Amino acid sequence: MSRSLFLRSLKAWEAYNRTRIERAIDIGGERAVIALRVVPFLIHNNINGFPGYVSFDSSRWGIYKYHPGKGDEVAIQAHFPNVEIPDADSIGRIDNPFVDSLLLMGSIGTVGHTKKSDYDYWVVIGSNGMTQEEHDALLKKTEAIQQWLDKQGVEAHFFLNDINKTQENNFGEADKESAGSSQGKALKEEFYRTVIKAAGKDPTWWLLPAGLSDEEYRMRIEDMLDEGYVDENNLVDLGNCGPVPLDELFGALLWQFNKAMDSPYKSVLKMALLESYLMAGERGEPLCDMLKRSIHNNPDKTGEADPYLLMVEFSRQQYTKLRRRSDFDSIEKSFFFKCFDEPVRGLQDDESFHYKERTLRACVRRWKWSVELLREMNNHPKWDLQKLNKQATALHSFMIDAYKRLTDRIAQLPDSKPLITETDLTVLGRKLFTLYSKKAGKIEYMKRIMDESKHIEAVSFAINPEKGKAPSWVVYRDNITSQIAKKQFVGDLAINSGPDPVALMLWLVQNEIYAKNTFLYFVPNKTPLSLKDFQKLMAQIFTVFSVVPLKDLNQKDLVAKVHVKKAMVVVNFLEERWKDDVETLHVIYQNSWGELYCHKLGSVDGFSKLAEVLTNTNPDFSITDTNIFGVFVPEGANHGKLTQKVTTFISQKFSPLVAPPVKTG
Repeated sequence: MSRSLFLRSLKAWEAYNRTRIERAIDIGGERAVIALRVVPFLIHNNINGFPGYVSFDSSRWGIYKYHPGKGDEVAIQAHFPNVEIPDADSIGRIDNPFVDSLLLMGSIGTVGHTKKSDYDYWVVIGSNGMTQEEHDALLKKTEAIQQWLDKQGVEAHFFLNDINKTQENNFGEADKESAGSSQGKALKEEFYRTVIKAAGKDPTWWLLPAGLSDEEYRMRIEDMLDEGYVDENNLVDLGNCGPVPLDELFGALLWQFNKAMDSPYKSVLKMALLESYLMAGERGEPLCDMLKRSIHNNPDKTGEADPYLLMVEFSRQQYTKLRRRSDFDSIEKSFFFKCFDEPVRGLQDDESFHYKERTLRACVRRWKWSVELLREMNNHPKWDLQKLNKQATALHSFMIDAYKRLTDRIAQLPDSKPLITETDLTVLGRKLFTLYSKKAGKIEYMKRIMDESKHIEAVSFAINPEKGKAPSWVVYRDNITSQIAKKQFVGDLAINSGPDPVALMLWLVQNEIYAKNTFLYFVPNKTPLSLKDFQKLMAQIFTVFSVVPLKDLNQKDLVAKVHVKKAMVVVNFLEERWKDDVETLHVIYQNSWGELYCHKLGSVDGFSKLAEVLTNTNPDFSITDTNIFGVFVPEGANHGKLTQKVTTFISQKFSPLVAPPVKTG
């Protein structure tokens, strides 16, 4: 290989990296400035008074050959105007620094970058060796910087990646949605495809030709170093990538379901890519190689290279062979959701628009979207819950269908053995079971498009009586009491309905629609219930059943036998207040697999169910802890009597469950 070809590849990578950084700052604004210009300075230095300072004395703090440019100095001074900043020339002079390279992976600097995008840093270490104390100090430093970034409105995640382990595709927790045992070349492919260098050494992989086998990769490195035109000290070798093994696909697609519990649109894109790889077969070229070849061959056109655009177009090309319009629809809409920051104002081409606007306009023209569809998609932040849930259900259906197709095809492959441990398989399987399975009394999880909170400012409860049928309760968004009084139509504001208002309350809390600051309204009716009943019960439900997102469930709980973690009993909620005996019980409980149940039962069956629930708790469960157990009786003349009957039953039957009083002093 000639000198000019090696250097040309290096220059092409440098130009592409600059383009990504410029694009990131253009899209991300001040958040991106902090992430790309200030964070490297904080990682490099350990100065008392700056974020990330740790009391660990070492001459090796720093990033290899870090030298802030003029733009970096301006950004640093702007954020720390009252702190003396070291001279730029002295900053970079550190022998054998801890950090070889500070790299970012993900959507930053692509059409998929939004103002809400988070920043995933790979802090590459290991070439100079580190003691455990040094490693711990650097980890503590990144954690402190992450906390500071959070206060600046920048969501960031730092992963300390050892060079040797990364070369072997052993990433540990190298991704915030860590794919555990299923990660490998799939993560490395995504890394090389989306990487930006913030500071330090350049990835060796980006200087070598695309499509190399592991043996060819090593030979090319030797050729490059033998020629001596590139300084090996300026490079960090994180290993070759190569095609994603088909054995990885099963575990990788399962982990996409884990993320899909909050943000299905992102998982649709990644699952479509996984299936596209399967369609292309083992000889299919990884997208990172396609991107690198394009940049090496067109160094003057790095502004046209976009890894996110490449991903969606590659998937659409593969799905064209299947001729399923609904799949196109899910992929295209998911990509639009991922990229959306502000409305795309039209379909025509106009060079005066910024990069994202031009790119998305080109996409919707290529996809043959109508003006009406574009208008509807632009308005999706204002969609009501029913429309959001309908679209999310369609995306989940795509993923389930893709999962079935992938598992069927993988099972047919000779000698296929999914690269995922039994533990990871169990954890994921139980999360999926919690999300999708339907059981008597189980409160269903609402499918979402976005991972942002969907708290509603106000909700209203009303009863919808039907002749010859049991009355149905309806929960509406907003305060609709005046519209109901005027007999106006409010059906478009309904978000859920059912025969039991207690189950509806639980559904609102579990799906994070109701928050502590949500106003609750009640349309008076002929039942014994009042607004105060709803407000007090909702407050207690909110206290006992705090929300834990499915993706954050405790792994130890998921691999162990299921048990009850929280419980509550509601007495005579729907009964006339003059009744002095227990007529009905709502027995509510949440188990260690994240499932929430509500059973409305008569007195005999209700006490029996309560006994069953409490005997399925762990020994540390205490009925005196109001954060995990509660008894609710509506206000009325017999409130005390009903409360005494239930608490007496519990204390007589389950006194061993009552934790001893905590000694103080």
